[in-house]
Amino acid sequence: WACLFPGRPALAAAYAREDALVDHHGNGVWAEMFLAATESAAFTTRDARAAVATGLTFIPADSRLARALRSVLAWHGEGVSWADARLRVHREFGHHNFTDVTLNLSFILIGLLYGGGDFERSVVLAVNCGLDTDCTGATCGSLLGILLGASGLPARWREAAGDALAVSSSLRHLPLP
Repeated sequence: WACLFPGRPALAAAYAREDALVDHHGNGVWAEMFLAATESAAFTTRDARAAVATGLTFIPADSRLARALRSVLAWHGEGVSWADARLRVHREFGHHNFTDVTLNLSFILIGLLYGGGDFERSVVLAVNCGLDTDCTGATCGSLLGILLGASGLPARWREAAGDALAVSSSLRHLPLP
């Protein structure tokens, strides 16, 4: 939704909500809204914290997800190490489900903040937090791709992709840019 509505986080969040309501509830809906708004805002800034702050405005402040994300932001600001922040996330917001959105979005945020804008370090930190690692690594990487732009990605990552763009066969007949 962010890519359909770059720089328009309210619209991205609104469409994400409608999409999420089909098969999610509570924090699952808010997670989609948060990510859509954050990624949409990322198109207009290079500041991960600013994009995250925008995303937080679209979810209930008292939700478990918002409380966890604000905690990670605070711990980073206090100088808590990434490993200790990860342990605190588990201790304060732990859940038995490895796909729990509160834990995994917290790990994405740990990667973004503690990686300091370094693409590889950020993605590795998000993945090293554990749990749903394919999603945390991919989402952290996509956010950084938006924030940094192609020229901000390491050359070896750009070279690995080349000019390849994978488009689903169901989309090949649409007038895509």
